[in-house]
Amino acid sequence: MRLNIRTFLALLLVLEDELKLCETEGVKQKSLSNSVAPTMQRILPVLRLYSSWLFKNISVLANDVDPTFAPLQAELWSAFARTLSLINAKFAPDRLPSPLEFMLEEDEDTIGFKALHCDENQHIWYNERGLRPRWHDMPAQQRNVGTEMLSRLRDLLTVGVALVVDQVKRLLVLVVCSLWLTQLTVRTSRLRCREPRLCVCSCC
Repeated sequence: MRLNIRTFLALLLVLEDELKLCETEGVKQKSLSNSVAPTMQRILPVLRLYSSWLFKNISVLANDVDPTFAPLQAELWSAFARTLSLINAKFAPDRLPSPLEFMLEEDEDTIGFKALHCDENQHIWYNERGLRPRWHDMPAQQRNVGTEMLSRLRDLLTVGVALVVDQVKRLLVLVVCSLWLTQLTVRTSRLRCREPRLCVCSCC
C-alpha cells in the first residue's frame, strides 16, 4: 500500500511540474494535444491506472489509523488536488474529447486485474454489450495518440470528481446517522418508566 502511494505521489509531482510549464492559452482545440509534452505522454497511462487503484482503495486508506501513515496520505491528497486543479486550468473539460468507445492500451493489460477493478469503474473495460473493443483491434485511423492523451487527462478529472462525490455521500450518511441518533436520544429522554418507584435511572 505505502509503496503504491509513494509511486503515485512521485508521478503526480512529475505531472504537476510538467503542467506548470504547459501553455494552452490561445491554443485551438484541434491543436490542444500538441501541448501534452513527451514526459506527460509517458506517465499519463500509469497515472490513469493509479487513479483507478486509488478509487478502489479509498475506503482502505480512509480506515487506516496508523499515525505514521497520515503524513504520506496528506501529501498524496494535496498533490492530487493540485494536479487536478492544474489539469482543469490548462485543459478545460469542455475542450477535452468525449469518452472513447474502446479500451486504451493500458486497459488491455489490466483486464481482470483485481487490484484495479471495482463496481464503480467497470465502464473502463466493459460496456452494455460486454468487453469493450480493444485498442489493438481498432483501425489505425481511429487511433490518435493526441486524442488518447487528452482522454487520459479527462479520466483523471473524472476520477477526482467521483472521489469528491463519494466522500460527500459518506459525510451525508454520517450526518443523517448523527441526526437520527440525536433525535432518538431526545425521544428516549422523554420516556418514563412504568414503575417510577423502582427506577434507578435519571429520567424519572
